Amino acid sequence: MTLLDFSTIFRDLHPMVIHFPIALLVVSVFLDILGRFRAENAGLKHASYILLLLGSLAAIVAVITGDIALLAVGGEQSPIGKLVAQHESIAVPTTLVFVGIAIWRLINQRKGKDISSSNLFLALELVGVVGLLLTGLAGGNLVFTYGIGVEGMKIP
Repeated sequence: MTLLDFSTIFRDLHPMVIHFPIALLVVSVFLDILGRFRAENAGLKHASYILLLLGSLAAIVAVITGDIALLAVGGEQSPIGKLVAQHESIAVPTTLVFVGIAIWRLINQRKGKDISSSNLFLALELVGVVGLLLTGLAGGNLVFTYGIGVEGMKIP
C-alpha cells in the first residue's frame, strides 16, 4: 500500500480543483457588492474583475475534470453516473453564467465601461452564487451520502 497513488490522478483532479472557482467567484461577487458601498475604491472593482476572470477559468477546469471523473465511474448511463449527471446539470449552467458575465465585463472593460455597478450584472452574479451553492450541495451529497469517489479501506 502506498499513500500516493498516481494511477487515479485524472479521477482525483476534480475534488482538488473545485474549491478554486468557489472561492474566487464568491469573493469576486462579495467585492462587487462591497464596491457598491465604497464607489471611490477602484481597487475593489479591479480585484473583483481579476477574480471573476480567474474564477471563470477555474470553473471551466472544474467542469472538465468533473467530466473526466464521470467517465471514471462508468459514464452517465451507470447508476452512479445518473446521480453525477444531476450534479453536472447544475454545474454547467452555473459555469456558463459566470463565463458569460466574465466575457461581458471583459468586453465592456476594454471599451472603458464599468458594468459591475449595474443591477442586471449584480443579479446575474447572485444567480451564479446560488448556482455555486446548489452545485456544491449536490457534489457534497454525492460524496458524503453516496460515497462516490471515496474508497472504503481500513487504515493499517
